[in-house]
Amino acid sequence: MKYLNVAEKNSAAKHIAFYLSRETPLWKEGLSKYNKKYEFEAEVLGQESQMVMTSVSGHLLALEFDSALKYWHSCNPFELFDAPVFKFCPENPEKIKDNCPQRRSE
Repeated sequence: MKYLNVAEKNSAAKHIAFYLSRETPLWKEGLSKYNKKYEFEAEVLGQESQMVMTSVSGHLLALEFDSALKYWHSCNPFELFDAPVFKFCPENPEKIKDNCPQRRSE
């Protein structure tokens, strides 16, 4: 079995991979220079498995109110409790976002 593990930060991915691999992970560059890929073997539920550890460097999904509600002074704050929010992927982490589907298909 092959498992994909994703940490929020590369430093966490590195330390987790180091620990789970008994200090023997192989690493490769990812699509983003800040997000490496660590590969190692580990036992999962009594079965030897291939592990891939990577990271996303923070948030891939953002939530925002409509532009009419964007500024604090633009509405009564109580309106925000019932206002719709919109999900989007910020432009900056596109390579990081693409890193996870790529790993999943390997």
